Amino acid sequence: MGLAEPGYILLFGRLHPLVLHFPVALLIVAAVLEFLPKITKTNYGNGYNIALWIVLCLGALSAVVAASMGLTLASTGSYGGEMVYWHMRFGLSVAGFSVVAVLLKVFAAEKSSKLLSRLYSVSLIACVFAIFMAGHYGGALTHGSEFLPSAAPEPIASWLRGGETATVKRVSNDHYSTAIKPIIDEHCASCHGVDKQEGGLRFDDPELVLIGGESGLPTIVPGKALSSEMVRRLFLNREDKKAMPPDGRARPADRDLVIIMDWIEAGAPWQGETIGPTPLMADSLSVNAVPASLDALDALDTAGVTYFPMNEDNPLLNVDMSLKAYDNEMIKRLLEPIKNQVSWLNVAGNTLDDDTVELIASFANLTRLSLARTNIDDDKVGAFEGHTTLTSLNLTGNPITLELADEFNSMTSLQTLYIWGTAIEGDDLLRLRDILDGVTVLSGAELIKGPAVASETE
Repeated sequence: MGLAEPGYILLFGRLHPLVLHFPVALLIVAAVLEFLPKITKTNYGNGYNIALWIVLCLGALSAVVAASMGLTLASTGSYGGEMVYWHMRFGLSVAGFSVVAVLLKVFAAEKSSKLLSRLYSVSLIACVFAIFMAGHYGGALTHGSEFLPSAAPEPIASWLRGGETATVKRVSNDHYSTAIKPIIDEHCASCHGVDKQEGGLRFDDPELVLIGGESGLPTIVPGKALSSEMVRRLFLNREDKKAMPPDGRARPADRDLVIIMDWIEAGAPWQGETIGPTPLMADSLSVNAVPASLDALDALDTAGVTYFPMNEDNPLLNVDMSLKAYDNEMIKRLLEPIKNQVSWLNVAGNTLDDDTVELIASFANLTRLSLARTNIDDDKVGAFEGHTTLTSLNLTGNPITLELADEFNSMTSLQTLYIWGTAIEGDDLLRLRDILDGVTVLSGAELIKGPAVASETE
């Protein structure tokens, strides 16, 4: 039987989080009992000393047991990395210092040695310090590396981080660092990072994420959010044991879920990577763009619109209005002030009139656009004829036909066209692909099928 398989040894290891609280409490109480008479300069009598002995010995014994359980748990292979290394070292230090403290107290009493008594006090102080540090790294393993530093004032926070600040490296076109990594760090990394890999899954390495965990299902399918196991589990009923995050922990906010899905749909680019021509073009367009006004951004916030910058140095925006229904007057009122900043726009599910479509088509820096299920027809799509910056267009679920082939062909930067759920299918789909040489034309069957559907039969 392997150590990671169910059995008494594995059970012994997994009891570590329960048992570790005993030495923490007992040894801290022992330290208080030891130093209280010295601080108050009061002799509390023989009964007090007996209580100190009992608490100290029980604390040392439980520290040894907890450390043994921790070593067993670490050997299962679900944990690794620097945090585990230091948590183990400080945990073993707690056990070691507590046992040494007991022995020094015995010898100091027998020999009436002041030196041994001082060494006993030092070992007890070192034990309490080790408890604090083991708790810090243990909390980081469970709740993420910023669990304690984020609540601590400076300079304690910097010290807990090892002298480093918690800033995220910003690089041009690095949408992952600016928008995705903070969400993963908050909701995923504590269980699926360098130091802990529940279910054999890690989110810190793109190759490992694409391989997936023990389920055998791809965690992320670049370009296909609904086929990605990550998305499926984020939307499972909270009562489902496979729902993520587990144990009643807070799920990402709706805004963050949209950001994650948009990122996957865009190809799931990782740190230092780009999504391809779209952000590269957005960087080029942003040279002559100015940041949106605070009033315009406040209006988006008030209306519940999800938006975020392409990256730190780029004033262009990714705007998503698909989470709720907006009337055309509100859409125009919200988008008009930022028409020169919108680079990615998702208005899926909103019924658009001619004026709203004309406004969107006039956006000078628009590179990605989702008009899915907006009830637009051939005439309205005609507003985008000759568009020079649009690289991705989603027309899913709209009453459009092959008559738009010329309009699509006139969009000089178009690279990806989504047309499932439209009248363009069968032979028309094949003809359109021939006409739009060099443009990826995606239909429903290619995006609907995927591992997420099969996973429901688990």
